[in-house]
Amino acid sequence: MSAVGGPLQGDGGRTAVDGPSDHGAPAVDGSRHGAAALVAGPLRGRVVDARSDEAARAWATLSALRGGLPVMRDRAWTDAWARTYGDVTRPAYVLVEDAAGTLQGGALIASSRRWFGPVPIRTLWIGTANTPRGQEVCSEFSPVLAHPGREAEVVRAVRATARRARRWDQIRIDGVPEDDVAAHVAGWPAERVRRRADPAPRFRLDRLAPGAEVATGLSGGPRRRARTSLRALAAAGRVETEWATSPDDVGDVLEDLMRLHQARWTRDGHPGLFGDGRFAAMHRGLLPTLAAQGRAVLFRLRLDGETVGCLYLLVDGDRLAFYQSGFADLGDNRLRPGLVTHLHCMAEARDRGYAVYDFLAGDARYKRELSDERLTTTRIELRRPRVRLALFDVAHRGREWVRVAREAARRGDA
Repeated sequence: MSAVGGPLQGDGGRTAVDGPSDHGAPAVDGSRHGAAALVAGPLRGRVVDARSDEAARAWATLSALRGGLPVMRDRAWTDAWARTYGDVTRPAYVLVEDAAGTLQGGALIASSRRWFGPVPIRTLWIGTANTPRGQEVCSEFSPVLAHPGREAEVVRAVRATARRARRWDQIRIDGVPEDDVAAHVAGWPAERVRRRADPAPRFRLDRLAPGAEVATGLSGGPRRRARTSLRALAAAGRVETEWATSPDDVGDVLEDLMRLHQARWTRDGHPGLFGDGRFAAMHRGLLPTLAAQGRAVLFRLRLDGETVGCLYLLVDGDRLAFYQSGFADLGDNRLRPGLVTHLHCMAEARDRGYAVYDFLAGDARYKRELSDERLTTTRIELRRPRVRLALFDVAHRGREWVRVAREAARRGDA
């Protein structure tokens, strides 16, 4: 993959988005990065370097407006991503201001060009989702930040600025919550919008009765399997858990997690996320910072001193979000190392006062079995009228038809 696109606009380059202002009066606080109570005129976007002091000040202001940000939208995460993948993604910030120069919102943008057969697709990404194949950092939540109530206007300003700053065939935004989808597609021709909804399972720890085991909150089949595996683990030897939160402790668990993660995926013929030096380096550098901020937990489950499984989790208030894992091959199907590691972690999270155990987006079986609630996040593509995109759609439908036909043939249905 190689990055493409024209040079970024300078800091002075602005793109106005016409439309009525909320009040048509100057902002009370006219400073560039002040929190405005009133808004003056149309919103304007400009591009600044992703690692500049100005970008840092703007993101701090927006974070304060939103009452804090989830980990994957916070400055520590986006800075680590920009340092790690900046040479291939060309990250920058679009800052959106009113006519008085008061900050109203912003977004991180990046570029990519990927070849699908003979067809190159140039994509402008909003957020940190753009990484080389096999090194997906993954992201959640809409990456556009806005003054509350101005989300749709800010998104339009980001799009208008990006239109002039870089060459692209489509804009892609991952991890948009259901309630925010309308703001992200507003004003774009409906026939050129593509959406894909992904389930986001989670377990509500705060719904458990006091003292109840986690398994009581699961449905019939998963509950029986959970209890069987927990009993088998307890009968197999001495069970120990470790809840690492300090910068001095998380590194050791992370190394154990990466070792187990790589062993499992390479055994199945896949490269594994941590096999790439960039991805591993990003998290080795980022994790101590997150731990110092109280925003990461590394959990480890051991049986007779040997590691059964490790989990890497992100902390957002009373919500604990599962991010990455590594599990041992115990050679006993009753033990199910992934299942028992999550169950022990969920129990400890409940005891420590967490209300939600979030599995993030994905429809893996273990996520379905261990959840009692399913939200939805949406991947959005906003397209320009391009022949290459039409060719890509035809090729994609052809591949899907071949895949379905092969699966049907294997089942004996064809």
